Amino acid sequence: MRRHTVASRRPSTRAARHEGSSEQGFTLIELIIVVAVMPIIIGALSLAFISIISLQGGASNRLSDTQDAQVVSVNFENDVQAAVELTSAAASTAPAPCGTGTQVLGIQLGNGTDISYMLVAGGAQSAQQDSMYRNVCQGTTLTSSRLISHDVPTSETAAINCVGGPCPGATTGWIAATGVIGVTFSITQAQSLSQYAFTLTAVPNASTNSTQVSKVNLPQSGCGFANPGTGTYASHLCLVDFTSWNGQQNLSGVSCASGYFGMSAIVTNTPYTMTFCMKVSSVNSAGSPITGVSGAGYNGIAAVSLPTYTSPQPPPSGDGSEAFLGNNGFYVGIPGDPALYTTTSGSTSTISINNISVIDSAGNSVAGWELVTGDAESTDTNESIAWSTNGGSALNLLWNSPASPVGNACESIAPTINTTFLQGVGTSTVKCSANSQVNKTGTVMLEAATPSSLTVTMKAAGLQAMFLGLLLS
Repeated sequence: MRRHTVASRRPSTRAARHEGSSEQGFTLIELIIVVAVMPIIIGALSLAFISIISLQGGASNRLSDTQDAQVVSVNFENDVQAAVELTSAAASTAPAPCGTGTQVLGIQLGNGTDISYMLVAGGAQSAQQDSMYRNVCQGTTLTSSRLISHDVPTSETAAINCVGGPCPGATTGWIAATGVIGVTFSITQAQSLSQYAFTLTAVPNASTNSTQVSKVNLPQSGCGFANPGTGTYASHLCLVDFTSWNGQQNLSGVSCASGYFGMSAIVTNTPYTMTFCMKVSSVNSAGSPITGVSGAGYNGIAAVSLPTYTSPQPPPSGDGSEAFLGNNGFYVGIPGDPALYTTTSGSTSTISINNISVIDSAGNSVAGWELVTGDAESTDTNESIAWSTNGGSALNLLWNSPASPVGNACESIAPTINTTFLQGVGTSTVKCSANSQVNKTGTVMLEAATPSSLTVTMKAAGLQAMFLGLLLS
């Protein structure tokens, strides 16, 4: 019997290697290396990510700061170029700062509009930083308030410069723009992440140093209206803003005789402008001339807002009388400084106005207007005020209301006029006087058809004031 030998079959070396590989893993050394290197890689990636986030925040802050600078720049340059008067006083008067906060820069545009750049606490990243607002007022009414910059230093100031250095008086009151060679803001937003800093400089068009002065003929004042419903002619009667008189800001475009001050008043929301020349002479109670700067005015007369004073209580708490115009709901809200007010008690002032003209936007003479003038204070014991026009132009009463011509002014008892103390109505010369001091229920308002000149003489025991305006048909 043939015996078959069965050999034992062993896998090949190649097969053995293949089968063994499915059971192999990382060695201990490999694991130690991975554990050591992995934190280094993750840390590097984390640092890179954090850097990207930080750069994004810084870029965002810098873009925000740059946007602040752009917003301030656009408003600042336009406002300064249009300015006729400027101040860097924190608490300027006539007019007072527009809105709340600390004023850095005040600007008058000459049309009854006032602009204040104000610092307001809050909304900043530090107690040493404020927010800056641009406030716009029409007369005493705030019409616009806009946040234009964050994180402005609380010590921020505006530099108003004239030839030779800072303009005298700019830090304490209003100055004319004609002598200003530059207005500068230098702001560093120190509390922002970027610590962004920028400087802005602008020159008024009215400046004698501006290259545009020959192209621009800005009106020196406005002729503004009272609040609607506060007077019979509130929507047709505008009063001239005499603010520029205080700074003796003469308008070069008005031709005047020697000694006269040229003025131009644009009538708000119309194409009309009133131009005239004005001269003032005053003497004190002893008869000595009052010349030069006197109080806030010049030659014994200052431009002030309405009402000129309020003191209706009897003595000793008051003087028993108050100005009626611009008070107690009678033609209130007239912008600017429409009253020409004596600055010295007991003085006598003569205001001479000539070359009165009204033109349209093309420079053509306008017909159908009436000159309006009157008492802007109160005529009391031993006081008088007289108005005189040229060429026989009659002065007639513009009644305070349909029921009262002058109230109790000039010793009248409404509706009866006391012709002993109110003389000349209907002629070219009218005079109001008084022998008592009582709380006024009216005031003298006169109208004359297109006169070319007006002379007003005010004799004060205390103080006296007048106004000038236009009644449009």
